Amino acid sequence: MMSIILQGILIRLLATALIDGWALLLKLFFKLPTTNWAMVGRWVGHFHSGQFVH
Repeated sequence: MMSIILQGILIRLLATALIDGWALLLKLFFKLPTTNWAMVGRWVGHFHSGQFVH
């Protein structure tokens, strides 16, 4: 059981590093703006009130 949990943590860390690295490369080489994750957080924040679509 602990092996599955550790594998899940490792996969999440690697996926986060990959996404952040890709965003950094796009910003450095192509001058693209980074992703605005605030809107995703706001969307998830409304789940408790039962609002899933804006």
